[in-house]
Amino acid sequence: MLQGDQDLQDTFSRLGPLETISGQDMQVIETFVCQPYGKPSHISVDKVRYNKVRQCFKGKKGILSNSEAVDLSQMPPCQDVLMLHTQTANFQTKIWRASSSNFPGLPKPENNRWRLSSSGGLEIKWFSKDFIPKEIQNILQDTLGTDNDLEKELQDDDLSSHEEDISNTDGEL
Repeated sequence: MLQGDQDLQDTFSRLGPLETISGQDMQVIETFVCQPYGKPSHISVDKVRYNKVRQCFKGKKGILSNSEAVDLSQMPPCQDVLMLHTQTANFQTKIWRASSSNFPGLPKPENNRWRLSSSGGLEIKWFSKDFIPKEIQNILQDTLGTDNDLEKELQDDDLSSHEEDISNTDGEL
């Protein structure tokens, strides 16, 4: 895929020097990510995800009537998560490109998929938007009842409490 696509090669070669990724480069990366999921003509990872979920529930009576779980490993990341992954790749590439410099002048990790924890360490920022859209939250609440624990869990965007704390203890990257 990469060998035959000059636009994609150019996009990946631009990772690192700049702190931000252009919208055009993000679109090329998003189109590239759709390819391994069997949708080479798609340009939206969210649309690929939607179509895969729709296919899983095709012919079912209700939205939650499928007894089989959706295999998330068969789906691309959502657009929000893809952007965060790309920011991480851009940040890491910047570090590698500056590795021969005595004073590399690296950007703050907090602007590149990390956030400071209450203890002063670094934690991964898993999402920058709502994990579940409000429309889906409303459907779940209507279907499952109004459970305050469910509502709290759906609104809690700090997934780091469920993951091992990835923190920087010595203050260096």
